[in-house]
Amino acid sequence: MQVNISEKQLKKAVKESIREMLSEHDSMLRDVLKEAIEDIAIGYAIEQGDKGKFVDEKEIMELLR
Repeated sequence: MQVNISEKQLKKAVKESIREMLSEHDSMLRDVLKEAIEDIAIGYAIEQGDKGKFVDEKEIMELLR
């Protein structure tokens, strides 16, 4: 069985499906976006840490005593 649908009808159906999914599963979308932002932030922090100067562990331990 073959269904013929115009490009305009297909776009409309896809947009409607996305709107429905977003409205019904908004908490899931929020969680996914939150996780993605956290991953980006962690990656950025790692990059910044790699560029910094490192302090010898002995120096830190001496300061803590």
